[in-house]
Amino acid sequence: MTASLDEHGGIAAVDMIRALALGCPGVAAMSPTARSYLPGRTVAGVTVDEHRVDVHLIARYGTPLPGITERLEVLLLPVTAGRSLHVHFQDIVLPGETAPAEDDQPSAAPPTGAGAGADG
Repeated sequence: MTASLDEHGGIAAVDMIRALALGCPGVAAMSPTARSYLPGRTVAGVTVDEHRVDVHLIARYGTPLPGITERLEVLLLPVTAGRSLHVHFQDIVLPGETAPAEDDQPSAAPPTGAGAGADG
């Protein structure tokens, strides 16, 4: 479940985290493997709960990953509202490759439980 960042604009903070991460040098895209489920939409690459903020990224080849993490820690500090930040690198885009689109995920529906299958 995704919790809002109450003291930093609620749902808007998830969008702010995404925007700040995308603006970080070395970040090619947000990973579509993790999402925040908001009313009427999802936000790829960001999940938030009571104690932590997880940012799932696709990096550009040639940028040191620890450097990206350090920059994000500084950039996101005012927005994480005291939660711990966890940066996950899901992929690296090589020169000449294109990062996958944020909607390149089999389903935008929240997980319904263990295993795969229809819910009908």
